[in-house]
This record gives sequence, C-alpha cells and structure tokens, in this order.
Amino acid sequence: MQWKLRNLETSEDRIFNIGEDAAEFLGIVKHEPSLPSHMRGKIVGVDLDATAQYNFDNLKKTPKLFDDGEDVVITEKIHGTFMQIGVVPSRMANEKYFAGRVIVSSKGMGARGFVLDHNDDTNLYAQAAKKHGLLEAMLDTFGDAADRQNAPIFIFGEVFGRTNSGAGVQDLTYADEVLDFRAFDIAVGNRGAERYLDFDHFAAYCDKIKVPHVPVLYRGPYSKATVLEHTDGNTTLSDKKQIREGVVVKSAVESRHSLFGRKIAKSISEAYLLRKGNATEFN
Repeated sequence: MQWKLRNLETSEDRIFNIGEDAAEFLGIVKHEPSLPSHMRGKIVGVDLDATAQYNFDNLKKTPKLFDDGEDVVITEKIHGTFMQIGVVPSRMANEKYFAGRVIVSSKGMGARGFVLDHNDDTNLYAQAAKKHGLLEAMLDTFGDAADRQNAPIFIFGEVFGRTNSGAGVQDLTYADEVLDFRAFDIAVGNRGAERYLDFDHFAAYCDKIKVPHVPVLYRGPYSKATVLEHTDGNTTLSDKKQIREGVVVKSAVESRHSLFGRKIAKSISEAYLLRKGNATEFN
C-alpha cells in the first residue's frame, strides 16, 4: 500500500510506501523538552576531542542495513538517559577532569563538546558514575591504552532508575533502584574516526571493569521477523510488569554498510510509542 503526501510549505507531492520514513519530507522534527535540573549539570570545559557524539537511526529508516543471515546481537533498549565516560591520553590532561584524565557527559552535552563536573552531586550523571565506580575503573582499565593509542577511549551506557533525591530518570523506572547503569558500547578514537569494539570484546571489558551491559535478547542470524519478535514484550531488567522500549540490533563483529555506515539500528516497541500518562523522552 502507498500514500501520497504533500509538504504544505513547498506544495510538493511524493508517494511513500507503508513503513517508509516521511518525517524529513514533511518537515517533522523531534521535540526536545527542557531538561529537568538534575540532568543539566555544571560544565567544567568544552572540548570536542575529549567527548563523543553518539547516535544511530531507526531500522525503519535503513531497512537494508543488515543482510539476512548475518551474525547480529539484539539487546534490550532501556528507557533511561545516555551517559558517556571517556579517558583521554595524558597529552590532553586537564585538572578539571577526574584525575586529570576522565570525563563524564551526557548525550546532548557530549555531542556539543561539554564536559560535566564529576564532583557535582546534584547531577545524575556524576551520581551514577560515582555510584558504579566508573571514573576509577575507566582510568585503571583504559588509561595506558589511551596513551598508546594517543586517543580517548569511551564507554557508553544507559542510566535509569531514580536519583539520590528520588526523581525518576524517565517515566519507566524498572526496579526503582537508585541510578542503575548498563553499558552498551565501547569506542576508541576521536569523533569521526572512532572504532567500536566487537560485541565479545566489549562484553569482556564490561566483565573486567565489573559493569553490567544491556540484556542480550538474541544472538544469531539476522532476519526482520526476528527483530520484530523481540521488539515488543516485557522488560528483562526486572520482574515487574513493564513494557520494554524496544531493541538495538548490531553486527556481532563490527562492520559498516557502504551507504548507511555502522551496522547498528534501533527498533521501537509500538506499546512504548503508544503508552499513556506522563511519558518522558529526556536525552
């Protein structure tokens, strides 16, 4: 089935297939709500080389990203907030960073090069990093490697649950614990030239630094049906009855598509998109 849509600003008509993304053609942009105070944080510096930009598309936008049968890992997508922690090489040391070498930031702040104050106890990213010992663990594990590579090394993950003051990170709270964390990627290198670890290497490093990673729902041959099978359902993070946000699919061994780039994409649950109540989408 096809639909004929019109851009009201340009009066241009275009035919779209069911499932095809028409947001860009229609001029639809995602609303970014104002961040609550516990997500803003104090900024101690601005450095694009010490921070990372992280994003990937919905599988609906890149349906041919994966080949049928290729080895993929499907993990649960957690409804929390993105946190990045990076270890910079010694040549980039800054007294405002943890031990002069470790930065912490959010998705939006990090994309713009902003480094958050790791001593800011009112900020959930600083709270989560300290609670899970991530600042020390990242320096101990990757400090020497960052010097050898002469480039930063980042761990990316999701913070969820509640802040020290009891505020919910998002409307889905899982087990209601205070700021839990799950890692989902490790990258080496400056933005635009970063290299991501294969899933098995990533998982091994998570074990080494004693940080849990996002739940693995499936590993094996890729198919669209398999992705859809795992997209909806209850969360696997706790026993409570709660929908999952969706899943993330990526190649088990890091690879890139000639047109779409890195082979990683998200598939969002319809139940999540249609949920009622005070739904939040803070990044």
